[in-house]
Amino acid sequence: MESLTTAPTLNRDQYRHYFETGISYADYMRELALAAETPDSSPQAIHLPQNLQRSTRIGKTIRLTEDVQALLPRLQERVHWLVLAELWCGDGSQILPVLNAIAGQSEGKIELRILYRDQNPDLMAAHRSGNSASIPKLVQLDEQFELIGSWGPRPAAAQALVLELKQNPATAPTYSEELHKWYARDRQVSIQEEIAQLLLSAVPEVA
Repeated sequence: MESLTTAPTLNRDQYRHYFETGISYADYMRELALAAETPDSSPQAIHLPQNLQRSTRIGKTIRLTEDVQALLPRLQERVHWLVLAELWCGDGSQILPVLNAIAGQSEGKIELRILYRDQNPDLMAAHRSGNSASIPKLVQLDEQFELIGSWGPRPAAAQALVLELKQNPATAPTYSEELHKWYARDRQVSIQEEIAQLLLSAVPEVA
């Protein structure tokens, strides 16, 4: 997981603009469904039907952990979640349904918007993971659109697995298959654990 102390390179007016131009998760899923039905000739299009199936399944079966459920009522001010993603992104199909479920059970305290990475290079440049423009990338903003943390592109354990598999020529070509097996075994628990830690930066300290 990325450190939550990332120095902002954008101001709150810029973040507000990005948030206001983002789309809802429902609109994102509608665009994913349309793209899956009428794919273009790009190499990434092959992943669209599976991403749609996976996102739909997780959206129907996700159960929030006790830690996340206990944390949500402690949010006193609105939190804005701005997520950089792409329809073809396999990690996004695993993670976005979880973020949407958390936001959906926050009683309006968390507002989620999605932007496409390739259409927003400046925002991505401000929130790279090291030298990588990896997605999905969650940018957490407070009620005034000040940056209070970021997360992505995947849970720490999954990231370690990907790095290990990619370094081995024998497993590098099929790393994605092993990654999704990891997600299936984890059942969205690691994602929620790390998002809970991110949300703590938005919870007032108890005196």
